[in-house]
Amino acid sequence: AIRHLSTGGALYSWANETGFGFTYPPVAALILQPLTWGSPALVGRIWLVLSLVAAVAAVALIVRRLSPAHSVLGRAALYLACVGLFAGAAQVQSDLITGQINIFLAVMLILDIGGYTRRTRGVLTGLAAAIKLTPLIAVAWFVATRQWRAAAISSATFVAATLVGWITCPRDSLDYWTRAVRDTSRVGQLDLPMNASVLGTL
Repeated sequence: AIRHLSTGGALYSWANETGFGFTYPPVAALILQPLTWGSPALVGRIWLVLSLVAAVAAVALIVRRLSPAHSVLGRAALYLACVGLFAGAAQVQSDLITGQINIFLAVMLILDIGGYTRRTRGVLTGLAAAIKLTPLIAVAWFVATRQWRAAAISSATFVAATLVGWITCPRDSLDYWTRAVRDTSRVGQLDLPMNASVLGTL
């Protein structure tokens, strides 16, 4: 889809052999553009390795904050157990197999929500939300927990990144925000087995 865009095509008119197209906001295409610089096979391998590193990092960040174990051995055992459980989860396996970006977005949210980014808290959340709208729920969490500064920073970052998408890809931005974002069939049918949404479950 990004290669199609770089040759003058419309970002949201491209579809792969299974009929699925680009589902993220236009700014995501700009951020992910380096993925088009190598062959699909090479980039796929690099992406898989980076995804695995991100998954291990996500678990490490959470265990570091929540670990009840006090001994080094206890922490190591807990960490290894959590890595196994996390990496074996169906959603993580699906992300690794299909090359999704979700694990990287999760790390960004964990860094922000976990308090690892104190002065810039909210920036990573806003950027993650600009790449894929789902992390906007974290902005709502900042508001619900009265973390006003983080909520403001994440909202401002989201708007700024979205504006970058509008400036660089005005035609595709208009198409996305007025049509594609509401077309849920573009991301698959409601009864897909991997649909973990509340509506899908119902």
